[in-house]
Amino acid sequence: MRLRIFGIPKGALFGMGLLPTFIWFSFHSNVIQFRQEEFFWVLGLGGVLSLMFTYSLRRGLFSARYFVYLAITFVILAELLKSVSNRDFQNMASSLFFLGGGVLAGLWLEKRIASATVNPECEWFDGNPKVIQSMGATLSVNDRSFQAKIRKIDAEGLFVFLDSPISVKPKQRVRVRIELDGVSVEGDALISSQFLGQKQGLGLQFLKKDLYHSSEYTGMVQHLRGKGL
Repeated sequence: MRLRIFGIPKGALFGMGLLPTFIWFSFHSNVIQFRQEEFFWVLGLGGVLSLMFTYSLRRGLFSARYFVYLAITFVILAELLKSVSNRDFQNMASSLFFLGGGVLAGLWLEKRIASATVNPECEWFDGNPKVIQSMGATLSVNDRSFQAKIRKIDAEGLFVFLDSPISVKPKQRVRVRIELDGVSVEGDALISSQFLGQKQGLGLQFLKKDLYHSSEYTGMVQHLRGKGL
């Protein structure tokens, strides 16, 4: 089983994968002009790391992000320790600046991974994915309706599992109807991820068309949280 991610931009992931290389070059700018062999070696290694990171994250191998975190931390700490020993206050300030930037980039990525539209946090029970039994959903795709079970829901969207597989595309717009305790909310959603396993799962970003529609959906989520689900 695997999870294909559509909701995180590839360019953003590739740029984050290049952060360790960019930070290193910021402290060794003379390499570009005077040591071109070392420049191409570091650039090539950074490009491979970034490509592997992007490929892994978009397919649900979220643990790959820790390698990028470690690489960023290693580069910054190495430069920070060197600047302290040399009393180079300019490089010391640059190290702290990049450290703050790395932390912000990491927080952004962690938030996206934790989102319901990206990560179903799949649990299995009797051969089936564990779902919220009190809720139901109906998806309308290409003028056809499909019943679905909700695995996870939050203020941004929901993750559903389907009884029968359907053909969908990344960022495709679908119609979704959510029902809870006799109350229903209906609206458009964008497909942001797809789970391929024993059952097909879809991550949906719920599109709120106005303030009233937003309050309906948010109220349902809060009601669900109040029930401890």
